[in-house]
Amino acid sequence: MFKYQDLLYTEKVAPTWYSPFTEYAMVLLSEVSNDVNLGKIEPEKAMEFSQQFISFTMALENQVFNGNKQFIRDFMNIMERNNIPPLPVQYDISDFLDEKNDKFKSVIEDWKDKTYRLIEENMTEEGTVPADREVLSGKDTAFVSGTNNEYETLLNSVDDLRKEFVELLHEHQLFFAKPRHDNLWIYCGEINDPNYPDTHQSIQTFVYDKEAWSHANFDRQYAKDTKFVLDDDEFVVSFKFFSKYDGEQGEATYDDGYANVHFDKNHMPIDMMTHFKDDDMMYNAFGKTFSIYQDTIGNHILTNQKTVDEAVKNVIAYTYKELGYNFIRTYMLLDVFTLLNTRSNVLPSGENVIVEKSNGSLNKKVKKRFASKYKKKIDNLEDFFIVKELIINPFLTRNSEQSGFKEGDTLNKLREHIRAGHYKVYTADKPRFGKPHKNNIGRFWYKPSTINKGSSKGVVLKDYKVGVE
Repeated sequence: MFKYQDLLYTEKVAPTWYSPFTEYAMVLLSEVSNDVNLGKIEPEKAMEFSQQFISFTMALENQVFNGNKQFIRDFMNIMERNNIPPLPVQYDISDFLDEKNDKFKSVIEDWKDKTYRLIEENMTEEGTVPADREVLSGKDTAFVSGTNNEYETLLNSVDDLRKEFVELLHEHQLFFAKPRHDNLWIYCGEINDPNYPDTHQSIQTFVYDKEAWSHANFDRQYAKDTKFVLDDDEFVVSFKFFSKYDGEQGEATYDDGYANVHFDKNHMPIDMMTHFKDDDMMYNAFGKTFSIYQDTIGNHILTNQKTVDEAVKNVIAYTYKELGYNFIRTYMLLDVFTLLNTRSNVLPSGENVIVEKSNGSLNKKVKKRFASKYKKKIDNLEDFFIVKELIINPFLTRNSEQSGFKEGDTLNKLREHIRAGHYKVYTADKPRFGKPHKNNIGRFWYKPSTINKGSSKGVVLKDYKVGVE
């Protein structure tokens, strides 16, 4: 499992492109050595390049890896100032997401295809990609080339994907997807991809109201330009994606990016924002590499230049792919939150079909030691240290004949039940029973109806139906 404690106690967290960048570095050094053996590069020049390049990569690793512990402490302080709990409540939904869900599978494949098309459209010329020219200081190289206009075109493509994604959320009725807690850590399980073995994924989720969102700051200009403007009672659900490798080659933690979703006062999604994670830092790393190469070796084109170019494109493609995964992860979490917030007509007012269950309790000494270490009183330590289990509301299983659920039914079974029945969405403008009360606003599930029970003509079950009343 990948708990928040694992991130909290980790000093080094790298951007997702750093792993393929190290592979690129090995390819580059290997091809320089190959040309030395072929007599095309002077050994002294190759040695000077290698020494400077290795020193640079070591410094880069310290720059992009180190400092996570202090960053987390600072971020906790920011959360407190915005009245958001500094520590998250923790969920484990790995079994739930492991379900072979046709809807999830369809969304995953569709948005993977969209990402690959984005790569193909913007990395068509051999050895070139649309780099952010500002971070490359206007230098053209044999590896990365482009103009500001080309990078703007790429960002416009991202904007189109954002609009399409919000349309998907509306089409699938992912309303009332506000998390129950303003700070959540959600363990999603091991990544089901043979290219990423022994890698676990978790997502931290925040809820910002209008006041808290006004204090949210962004470093990148694109993020500043696209920051949401909230009206009263609107909110933002923010996701930070992390992965942790724990295998034969050791351990490594990665920051895979972020996404923000803007909801209106009726809990309907308005906009979604995500971006290429730290690609400015990545382009800077390439720019510095090329400068070292030209200063030591010159304009020599390597014998196997195509191999090096492919390694460059592979690094940049990682940032494109992660952008696509940001859409996929966001969809999956909003789908889960929508289900978590679903109510039922057979439940008492205010009750949800899924409830949280804590197993065990926290030792008082652990509480005291943790609070002392971080020099603050943290009220939700119990929630933080004990990962919550999500279960079907016991009331539904006790009244199985009325609800259709029985003891031992899993959350995956819950989804099947809900699909077999139907749900309705009631907003503040159009509440249930026409009465504007919080218990009459939200997403309500109605179990499958039986018409003419016992009739010789058979049983009629309602189809799955989604509607806004």
